[in-house]
Amino acid sequence: MILVGDIGGTNLRFAVAETPSAPLQQRAAWPADVFPDLAAALSHYLEQTGAKPVRAALAVAGPVLEDRIELTNRPWTFSRAELAKGLGLSRLVLLNDFEALAEALPYLAEADSVPIGSAGRPTPAGRLAVIGPGTGLGIASSVETRTGWLALPGE
Repeated sequence: MILVGDIGGTNLRFAVAETPSAPLQQRAAWPADVFPDLAAALSHYLEQTGAKPVRAALAVAGPVLEDRIELTNRPWTFSRAELAKGLGLSRLVLLNDFEALAEALPYLAEADSVPIGSAGRPTPAGRLAVIGPGTGLGIASSVETRTGWLALPGE
């Protein structure tokens, strides 16, 4: 079982899936203010649902560089290694929240995007961006390389 989560400055969203391509189940969302830290929020979700994930992927509203993660607009910090150990996970993937959105951009249909600049004419293929408001302003891009698409967080 895989735990997925969107850890924002304002809201937290969680779900589980049996496999990476399976539909999400046991969805839940709470205001981040309800919890003192991410570990408490995750523990609450797992207690409420009875889910027992072995792997997790979490998109967080902040830079993901080293083991220590600090959210941009919420006073939460945590260790990637300590969080994985505390939850009994064999693997924990963390990425910036808008980086996660940029990972999905190449899979959208043409009707799902809007060209900007150049009087609304599409630019050459291979460069995509996502921009959006949340607790802060998020931005990321996805560029096509010789080996596939590469998501670049803007935080």
